[in-house]
Amino acid sequence: MFRPLAVLAFALGLAAMAVPAAALDLPGSKPLRVVVYDATRANVAATLDANQVNYRFDEDNDIEFDIETASGITSAWILFDDDDSDEIWNLRFIAFLYTSDYDQDLLLQHVNRINRDYWLTKVFVDTDGDVNIELNLPVENGFVPEEFMTNLYQAGVDSLVEIDGEIASAYGSKEGGTEAPAIEEQADVFPGSAIGRLDFGDGAFCSGSVIGPALVLTAAHCFFDEETFEPLKPTRFFSGLASGNSVAESGIADFYVPAEFDIDRFMNSSDVDRYDYALITLTDDISPDTGTLSIYLPGGDEYDMLMDPDAEGFQQIGYGVTGGFYPMRRGPCHITKLWDDDTYSHGCGSVQGDSGAPNLILVNGEYVIIGIESAELEDVDINISDLAVSSAAFAADVDAHLGR
Repeated sequence: MFRPLAVLAFALGLAAMAVPAAALDLPGSKPLRVVVYDATRANVAATLDANQVNYRFDEDNDIEFDIETASGITSAWILFDDDDSDEIWNLRFIAFLYTSDYDQDLLLQHVNRINRDYWLTKVFVDTDGDVNIELNLPVENGFVPEEFMTNLYQAGVDSLVEIDGEIASAYGSKEGGTEAPAIEEQADVFPGSAIGRLDFGDGAFCSGSVIGPALVLTAAHCFFDEETFEPLKPTRFFSGLASGNSVAESGIADFYVPAEFDIDRFMNSSDVDRYDYALITLTDDISPDTGTLSIYLPGGDEYDMLMDPDAEGFQQIGYGVTGGFYPMRRGPCHITKLWDDDTYSHGCGSVQGDSGAPNLILVNGEYVIIGIESAELEDVDINISDLAVSSAAFAADVDAHLGR
């Protein structure tokens, strides 16, 4: 496990190098006291030793180590790129996810979406159909141990774990913590026609459902930047969207987020989980074109059935897996825990962009909403990895907005 480097003064036998004086004399500048070392295998190994990282040198004299991901133990490497004089000019983190058996068209779309979310990590599918994760750290001007541990080693490990989890969620595997695989939903046929993508600008989006005339249900946390907690405003809703064509679309007239919802408390506690829902008022009533999904409150016997892994369960439909291009259905899904605050867990898999997606069951031959996707839970058993807000939390507010 990565441990931040304290001021070790690197009494590790690292060979320091001289750095040329700066060519510019900038006003108000002062030199940074950063010790720079020769970029050598020995210095990289010493840095990993200092941080208690287990590794080995492979047959090419590159560094290999094992990383635990949701799918199991995965190997990764630090490769040493050198020139004709054997001077190392680049350190490269690389790892592979064995995905050749997956649907390659869906995999490429998912990888393209992942690449939009990462600045330094390069993700691509090789000719064998396997996903590659790669980061680079140029060291032609010297090797800085702290920079290496933060910007290459730890960044690479974090990227690999996150990307493996996202792909496992997209394809569905018990080993990856997902109960059911995702399959394409027909967007222009109900219920897909009533489920859409809610845009917030700058590429951010969530999933939502048409639940009445000019009324859409989604998740409250979508209205906040999860890093800065700054509020976001929705810009447009596309219902039944598939590859740029939608059944209907509309601008946003207004929106409602429960006053009790607080993004800081939501991100750092479970105190306000039940309030993670929001209602969008559209500028146009698109429901005649899309159809309407009703809100349904299951009874005790129905919840027992939804928790029975051998029973029919529920269906989840959202836009996260494809990065908003078209909806995907996952099911059967099953509730694994019911909490007293009108939330529940399941292990069916949710990825970024699925927030607000409906959980649906059939009642008298009609699809109805029993809950919406809220978040992925961390550090829990894979069977309870996804959090949903049940219809009991928002049914009264929906009725009020519909004038009932």
